[in-house]
Amino acid sequence: MNEFPDRNILFVNVFDEIASPLRFRRTPCDTIDSSVRACAEVLGITHLLKRAVRELSGGEKVLVSLAAALVHHPKVLVLDEYDSHLDARSLAKIEQGIRTSGADYVIRCTQQMDTAIHSDYLLFFDSGRITRAGTPDLVFPFLKGTAYYPVLWGCRW
Repeated sequence: MNEFPDRNILFVNVFDEIASPLRFRRTPCDTIDSSVRACAEVLGITHLLKRAVRELSGGEKVLVSLAAALVHHPKVLVLDEYDSHLDARSLAKIEQGIRTSGADYVIRCTQQMDTAIHSDYLLFFDSGRITRAGTPDLVFPFLKGTAYYPVLWGCRW
């Protein structure tokens, strides 16, 4: 999933978009229906299931793209700038979806350091090179005084 959800949308309506990974696997129809509805429920987008994807806002498209990524319970979830179109409420829905996804590994590319503080391990890139790697406790002290120092870092206790 990436920051440009329109580039990944394959189907006209939301239900079909979310169901597509299951259909490609030839999952039985009743399982598809229940899985799509359950995933949409977790992300708070059940009201969008009958809508055309082209009618959605950027944030709604991101939620639909995430639902399509989560509906088949992936082991690895790769999220590239997924939070760039989202308000705090939508981001909270995504975090809930990620937590309940069952993914063993979640790889996130983000410029939102207040999101990155919740990571187990960070890679900080500067000019295309990894300049810091480790836990947030090891990486963020080196970023103090920069635009990449998370606002919430000092408020975590």
